Amino acid sequence: MAHYHAEIILAAKPADALVEVTRVLAPHRRRRGHPNGFWDWFQIGGRYTGRHVSSDFDPYADPRKVGVWPTQWEPLEADVMRITALPADLTCYTIIVESTGILHLGFEEGERGRLLAPVLAACGIRDGWAVTVDYHN
Repeated sequence: MAHYHAEIILAAKPADALVEVTRVLAPHRRRRGHPNGFWDWFQIGGRYTGRHVSSDFDPYADPRKVGVWPTQWEPLEADVMRITALPADLTCYTIIVESTGILHLGFEEGERGRLLAPVLAACGIRDGWAVTVDYHN
């Protein structure tokens, strides 16, 4: 069991990111009778909070998070960001595109993460909102 970085791609800015991400992730929950599910817990941001700001962002160095377990971290406002404002080098393990249901899970051999921008371009997605998610499998 481990934690993974996902980006959930939404067509519109979510009024409540937690509600929208819960809805998008629901079909992929790991449970009895659903062997293809890939998560059993998630939070917005989590260990991957701040990745929309910089791929080098270190949430453990954030003074607001010192002494607090990562599962209790509050997300940053930047954990929900317009796609056009994302850093070009943003990588993640899982990408779910809400409007098409497209799911990209895992790395290609030799990658340390899957670059988000080329996947979105291949899907024809030029606008929308990305939500950083820390999920457990």
